[in-house]
Amino acid sequence: LKNYKLAHLRIEEQRSAMLEQEKQNAALRKHIMLLEGGDSGGATVIGVHSAGGGGGSTVDDFTIKNSSSSLERRINRWAADTLAAHVRSAPPPPASASNATASPFLVGLSQMNFDYPGLGIVVQSLLRHVMSQLLCEGIVNKLLVTNSEVANQELTKLHEQLFHREPLVASVWRRQTFSAAVDSLDPEMSLSLFREHMPHVFSLINPGAPNSIAPELETVLDASYLYSRMLHKSYSPGGALEGSGFYRSFVCQVGSPLDPTQLELIKKCYRTERGEPERVGACLFPGLVKETAKKRETRTLVVRRAQVICE
Repeated sequence: LKNYKLAHLRIEEQRSAMLEQEKQNAALRKHIMLLEGGDSGGATVIGVHSAGGGGGSTVDDFTIKNSSSSLERRINRWAADTLAAHVRSAPPPPASASNATASPFLVGLSQMNFDYPGLGIVVQSLLRHVMSQLLCEGIVNKLLVTNSEVANQELTKLHEQLFHREPLVASVWRRQTFSAAVDSLDPEMSLSLFREHMPHVFSLINPGAPNSIAPELETVLDASYLYSRMLHKSYSPGGALEGSGFYRSFVCQVGSPLDPTQLELIKKCYRTERGEPERVGACLFPGLVKETAKKRETRTLVVRRAQVICE
């Protein structure tokens, strides 16, 4: 009985020590989450889409892929509706020409060496390519926090320098900065983005007043901005290195070789059957990579390949 009592006391001591260790671990986890810019009040939920609210929302690769697919469908619908609207407004064509070929919109593209008469799917793909470039270079790869172009450029430059020196600090700073970002871009800032990244095509896809934006374009831009805020404001689940990841977007050039590690061909390419090299005809949606920095070494992981079609 004496040995049994001693063994029982020993087990109780071990249990108390384990409980104390669990309390210390929980306190340490809360402290780490607070330092990383998260919510110190407990566990987080992976897969929060909202860009608003508190700083504790987390995002995983599955959530990003779903959000990317949703935005891709929206851009595709905008491109199809834009082309259809211009075709409907075309003047009566000659007997030897199709209605699409006579569209002033396609004539304008032809004057810019986009000589694809009658191939509406090609023009639609080129529209998606132009919008992908705007999404990549104008929205995702820049920190659009304010409605001041100069301020956004300075914030982007500051984050770039900070990320290569202290990636975890840069991650916390970026999330806290985006928690105070504007809910939407004002018309002046939106016009500046369109004129910078699609100066020639903008007048064709926005036939209204020169200082206004068509509602369809504005809807796509708002969705793209929310997509960018989701990427930059949320933090990745995992350890310190994983939580310091920064998402960048990329768009391949038209005519460049197909790289299966970064590009996903969504339609069959008949060049392969003819023994010809596969080349990019248009990028329908940008690819996304996650960059992590450790000891001044940057590592890149492809989260979602760019969606392309061949020439």
